[in-house]
Amino acid sequence: WSISQGNKVEQEAMDCASRIVLSSDWAAQSAINDYHQPESKIHVVEFGANIDDKDIIKRIFHYDGHLHLLFLGVDWERKGGNIAVETCRYLNENGIKATLHIVGIHNLNDTVKQLPFVDYAGFLNKNIPEEYQRLVEIIKKSHCLLLPTIAECSAIAFCESSANGLPIFSHITGGVRNYVTDGKNGYLLPLGSTGEDFGKKIQDSLFSGELEQMSKGAIDVYNEK
Repeated sequence: WSISQGNKVEQEAMDCASRIVLSSDWAAQSAINDYHQPESKIHVVEFGANIDDKDIIKRIFHYDGHLHLLFLGVDWERKGGNIAVETCRYLNENGIKATLHIVGIHNLNDTVKQLPFVDYAGFLNKNIPEEYQRLVEIIKKSHCLLLPTIAECSAIAFCESSANGLPIFSHITGGVRNYVTDGKNGYLLPLGSTGEDFGKKIQDSLFSGELEQMSKGAIDVYNEK
């Protein structure tokens, strides 16, 4: 019943609108196909970063033998948290010392918290200066965003990562392609990819020097979009 009512409200709102602005091509196609809106009404404008310009890092990529992966999301299951954990496990078991920094999850399972390669920061409120600063510091030390989401319209975390020069590793799903271009600011793997699949992709990107190049590419994508 709730889904039915939600669709009814969405339909009426779109029918009344003269312009409809959405954050991804996937959402735009849904408006056209699911709510029967004319293409002439639809406009796609990607999100920006929900972080102050003064805190966007002037990044110079530096890898000293320890890789820092950032997981930034509030829904552990939908954002692919367990895949991220297995990715970091794979890297550590295959010669790359790595830490997974988990930000945004309110109540993380203790078995994950206690893993030696996990740094659990919890949910950080950007409106509290101390917590906001901690988020900035974690982003500053990270080398890439690992967010293997299994369902996504669009994520501001992708914008914040590109702004700060963090290449993104995620799934091909929903509107993610509006925010990640393979080989420029990250890579998208097919749905169903495992932690080993993501680990190998990150490993290859690191050793080939592509991870460093995509750090520069991420900033270009952010400035362009």
